[in-house]
Amino acid sequence: VRSVGVHVRRGDACESWAVRAGGQHKRPAERPCYPSRLYVAAVETLVAEYPTISTVVVASDAQDAVQDLVTALTPRGLRVAFLEANRTKYAAARFIEERRFRPEAALDVTLDIAADLRLLAREADAFVGTAVSWVSRLALLAIGGGAASERGKLPGLPPYVLLDRPYRAVTWETERGGWHCRAPGVPH
Repeated sequence: VRSVGVHVRRGDACESWAVRAGGQHKRPAERPCYPSRLYVAAVETLVAEYPTISTVVVASDAQDAVQDLVTALTPRGLRVAFLEANRTKYAAARFIEERRFRPEAALDVTLDIAADLRLLAREADAFVGTAVSWVSRLALLAIGGGAASERGKLPGLPPYVLLDRPYRAVTWETERGGWHCRAPGVPH
């Protein structure tokens, strides 16, 4: 394992689902927005377990998230790679999913997500993201699927940390849309 891909979804999802309370934004449980320090901690968890990791590949809709990871991880001796992109277009109150219906934005949103997925699938051997994000789910599957075969590795889930699930938990969705988690060493 030489590299870890990180997908940080912020922007519209965080701001649109935030609830004003006492002058502060409180995020509902359905769509929590994790601070960059938790992504850094998750990367450090993987680096401790796989000391051969030397590169972090970042995909995000938020420029501040990319910059936070560069600032935090570069001094730790990790190279941080990401696609140059205009992420300010995602810093609006409308969901990315809704913007795709505007002709002037549809192609940009689709191509940006596709480029980030391609970068993660081709460059990452491990993954950090959230289970609630479809892009994170797709990235995790792409890293462990055909992209693994192309890099001479066996297909299967790569090492990963999902911030909204216990570390090393086996998760699956139920018929009613809920989640079951089974974490190693935790009685159920």
